[in-house]
Amino acid sequence: MQYIYSQAIIDFIGKAKALAKQILQFEMLVQTTRERFSIGNTRYPLHIVVFEGASMLGYFNAELFEIGLNKHFIIDDTDLLDTLRHELAHYYCWITKNDLTHSTQFRSICKNFGWTKSVFESCKTIDAPTNSKISSKIQKLLALSNSTNPHEAQSALIKANQLLLTHQEISADLAVRRVLSGKRSNPKWQAISEILRTFGVHPVFNRGQGISYLEVFGPTHNVMTAEYIACFLNRELEHLWKGYGKGLKSAFFDGIAKGYLKKIKPVQKPFKKGLIVLENTLTENLWMPYPHLHHTRRPRKTCLASLKAGLKAGASLTIRPPVESRKQRLFYLESN
Repeated sequence: MQYIYSQAIIDFIGKAKALAKQILQFEMLVQTTRERFSIGNTRYPLHIVVFEGASMLGYFNAELFEIGLNKHFIIDDTDLLDTLRHELAHYYCWITKNDLTHSTQFRSICKNFGWTKSVFESCKTIDAPTNSKISSKIQKLLALSNSTNPHEAQSALIKANQLLLTHQEISADLAVRRVLSGKRSNPKWQAISEILRTFGVHPVFNRGQGISYLEVFGPTHNVMTAEYIACFLNRELEHLWKGYGKGLKSAFFDGIAKGYLKKIKPVQKPFKKGLIVLENTLTENLWMPYPHLHHTRRPRKTCLASLKAGLKAGASLTIRPPVESRKQRLFYLESN
């Protein structure tokens, strides 16, 4: 599942928020402000996102105070009001009862607001789209970049970068994917985020209730590729650290990122102009998914020996053919 953004989607989110406020005010008798609503003495955010890649019509995420709506509603809003009622009921039930299930309490709350089975028994789904052909082609090219033939490997890596950088021209939407999650961000995530930037995405660290996310923002097919890379880099960096196993872990991870960036820079040189245009486009549109984004920097200790070891490991990172299964298709990053 990923979260998509365009001007049309921003307009739709505005419409959905206006409808949600009407439900809160006139059906739930809850006071609202521009971006929040009040229950008791506490104000809660009214945050709505649009997603694709899943069959459900909507969801409520208590960790992020977030209501998600399927992009299906942009084309057909027949069930939009009942879906908003359903997710607002989950929100209300979580606030007042600490319950996120379809329990008797949930049904009772729906009935108290005068809502029928079309709301509290809502279980409609739609067909979720399959993985794109573009993403599959990028995976194959990345796999070929591990060829023992230097010319073939270089050519495949160049073509993969070209596809990543140029496909956004025909992609209508920008997207966000949550690629890693944990209690808090860490130096390994920072190293992974630096590597992910070379794949045409803008990494962002996001926090919720007791959980943190590494998210990527960019053209749809780029964030799909970045998700694969992040998942396996998360394992591979730990594997590399176990092989080294001494010194300062954060400095070692920092070295891996720097080593990889040094290796990839000559490959991306022919596409420097496209990279700058894409980076500027993402920076200009960050307000869509992150209207309140701010930047922080934390000083980190360093260890020269660990940094040098990381630089060596990063310089040898290569991509091997994807591991395929019936359920999913992913590729690994590993060191020589």
